[in-house]
Amino acid sequence: VPVPQLVAPRAQWWRRGWLLQETAEGERLIDCRGFLSNAEEVTLFRNFGRTVATMHNITAEEATAAGLTVAHPQSWNTVHMSWIRERLAVLEGTPAFGEIVEECEQWFLDRHETLFASDVVFRLLHLDLNQRNVFATPDGLTGQPTVSAIIDWDEVCFGHSEEELMRTECASFSFDGSELDALLRRSFFEGYSSVLPLDEGYEQRRPFYYLSRLLVHCGCMIE
Repeated sequence: VPVPQLVAPRAQWWRRGWLLQETAEGERLIDCRGFLSNAEEVTLFRNFGRTVATMHNITAEEATAAGLTVAHPQSWNTVHMSWIRERLAVLEGTPAFGEIVEECEQWFLDRHETLFASDVVFRLLHLDLNQRNVFATPDGLTGQPTVSAIIDWDEVCFGHSEEELMRTECASFSFDGSELDALLRRSFFEGYSSVLPLDEGYEQRRPFYYLSRLLVHCGCMIE
């Protein structure tokens, strides 16, 4: 996974939390997509899918075996529900949402029971693969666009890859019904699946993850 090297760690650089890293090669996706042909975008998103899958191929178990310190929660249910409860806490006491917080929490608990038939493999997640954090540049041999850098690893953790896939889809595709958007999404998952097969049932769990993420946006409107 292409990551610019850290030059000065956060704690040693500036008390407010800044860090210094090498310059990311290429241009941000948000800046360069408009200049690519449809065929080039297809190639880029297939490569993007392979890049994300390569990252997800790193499991918490492998990281521990390599000598890295990794927190090992009891289950993905425990981790994800802790995120949901943090998001619901912002809604407590509000006129619009306060009365349904407990009902929402129970709904997510019930869906965890029905949607997850097996244990989740904890994989390396970036959790903010928006188009400002992903850079692209022409490949030196083919000239085709390829992912050259990923920045902003503040939220990195180990968890369920589908949480990140849902977030990445929302950040990358418009879901406007156009042929191009569907083609780019298909190309992304073709690239992803060529490295790491999707777990069975992702399409059924994707709306669940999307709804849990919407709680963040509700909280932002309140704050």
